[in-house]
Amino acid sequence: LLLRSVVPLNAAVPKAEKNIFILKSIKGKWSAKLFEGTGQKVERIDDQSVRVIVDQYRKQKKVVKEIDMKPFLSASVYLDTEDLLIQKLAKKGKGKAKTSQEIAKKLTKFVFRYMSNKNYGVGFATASEVARNKEGDCTEHSMLLAALGRVLGIPTRVVTGLVYADEFEDQKDVLVYHMWTQFYLDDEWVNLYAALGLVRCPADRIAFTV
Repeated sequence: LLLRSVVPLNAAVPKAEKNIFILKSIKGKWSAKLFEGTGQKVERIDDQSVRVIVDQYRKQKKVVKEIDMKPFLSASVYLDTEDLLIQKLAKKGKGKAKTSQEIAKKLTKFVFRYMSNKNYGVGFATASEVARNKEGDCTEHSMLLAALGRVLGIPTRVVTGLVYADEFEDQKDVLVYHMWTQFYLDDEWVNLYAALGLVRCPADRIAFTV
């Protein structure tokens, strides 16, 4: 299933702060609705194609109404933050960091190191299962990181989409289905990528949903 979802590109994607992707439907009209917000803008070109502008410095337009952060701080089926081990790991991962920015970076690096068995063998695990088994791929890294952030009072959410890989399963220059985490820092959603331990992501990904 993962291999069938790979999207081939006609060029390498630069590790830049801004990139523009042109996506075209294989058959029929373009009907997909992609995420639009902080870091990503979508423009329709014609009935079959869209332009996706990925800019990590693009700010989302300020809205008068305040964002309700409760959903991004609460426990859920997959982000089971009431688990005692999750709470213990959050404190350990935080270390001596004080600001939300420092904590987010510390937790990202912590999850990257903590996940000792990186593989595709796990279907989709809860944060507490990941905390105990220490294995999985991008989905497990993302879930654990999001849960740790919420324990420490930082709003988090997970993002699904495509991420560029220069090589994946003998295929070069492709977009691969992926998941990563966002923390709400300084009134903006910031990408954090625990699967590779990145605290600053280049514009190499297209978000589908959050």
